[in-house]
Amino acid sequence: MATNTQRAISPIIGVVLLIGITIALAATVAGFVLAMDMPSEPALEPTDETDTPTADFEATASRTATVLEHTGGDRLDAARVTIILADGTQSWGDGEIREGDRTSVSGSVERLEWSDGEQTVTLAEFEG
Repeated sequence: MATNTQRAISPIIGVVLLIGITIALAATVAGFVLAMDMPSEPALEPTDETDTPTADFEATASRTATVLEHTGGDRLDAARVTIILADGTQSWGDGEIREGDRTSVSGSVERLEWSDGEQTVTLAEFEG
């Protein structure tokens, strides 16, 4: 017949085994987690100091003039916008060009260009 001392050993052995298994599992999981490569931060790409604007324009021609209208997109510095005509160039004017702003030029408009001094971008092209 078993004594009280022998019966107490079984639960102690069970607890020790559970603690050992828990420690072994924790060490295994920690090893996998620490061995995984962490995603690195994406490298920042250099950008231009000036952003190239995007804007939509519409041209309405009559017999004597062409009306240009800013129909959407970025606001533009009017001093940087050049209207290329069939027989020369013309500036938009002063101030800022916003959606809904219009200007009238005499002659056939070929395109609108924006320039910051270093680069020139064609904003819109029109068929004569």
